[in-house]
Amino acid sequence: MKRVLIIITLTFMGCATTEKSATRKPSQITTSAEIPKVIATDLKVYPLAWVGSSQCPTNAIINKTRDWKDLVKFANRCLSQKKYKELNIIATKLAEVEPTLPWGAYYLSLEAEGAGQSERAMWMVDLAIKKASNVGVLKYQKGRLLWKKGFYKESVREMEDALRQDPDIADAHLVLGEAYLSELNFKTAQEHYLKVLVNYPTQRVALAGIIDVYIELDRAALALQYIQTAIQAYPRSLHFRLREAYVYENLTQQIEVALARFKDIRTMVMKKSVDGQVPFDLEAKIKDLESTVKSSKKLASKG
Repeated sequence: MKRVLIIITLTFMGCATTEKSATRKPSQITTSAEIPKVIATDLKVYPLAWVGSSQCPTNAIINKTRDWKDLVKFANRCLSQKKYKELNIIATKLAEVEPTLPWGAYYLSLEAEGAGQSERAMWMVDLAIKKASNVGVLKYQKGRLLWKKGFYKESVREMEDALRQDPDIADAHLVLGEAYLSELNFKTAQEHYLKVLVNYPTQRVALAGIIDVYIELDRAALALQYIQTAIQAYPRSLHFRLREAYVYENLTQQIEVALARFKDIRTMVMKKSVDGQVPFDLEAKIKDLESTVKSSKKLASKG
């Protein structure tokens, strides 16, 4: 059976962004541009807990503070407001107050990243890892930086390490789900996407991924279940509606239902109630399905 085979701009086997065309090819209803996929901005920064008040403190308050947990609270507040100058001061103070802990270097890495200084950000997170090699969030931060630089193979390694130390980092599961899907390892991709969806049931990239996993595994009922969730969460998404029509046409072979879905899509596109354009000849698809339905009815009447 013909599958929806997607192009994901990611490869385990190198550090450049390439299209996986050797093993996966686009179907008539898929293009790489419309597939929700992990981009650097999807990968959230994970501050420590105890955030407290939302206000970034003044320098006077920072200078008087000696408790490292209070400094971490301050760092999280300034980070959330993108006040990198104050974050630098707090992170430097953290490193002075508790030089054996990794958090000064960790927040200096986040500050450098925010300031666009990727090399210093990497150097600082490596320093943090040297201080505490068993802390998952540090490996996750390194994986984020590698992902942003396009070093996907190395990023995946760091994400796997991060999850061994802290299995609850959802965005690491997101990266690994996409990576394993690109390698056609559907069972492992499924495990990672489901771990994201347990806590974030409408995460767009995870929904797109788990839908394609179940399509590849011929699990039509599960694919449709997640498609319905996705359509409810993202009603303007053309991608998920095309997936639904594809499943009815090719997996369940409910041609009349598929035809109705494609006609609905045509109406939505005309009314501009969905985003994007259908990447194939929709009218030809509808005519082809209408012909199939007509032929089936003729055969049934003769029987």
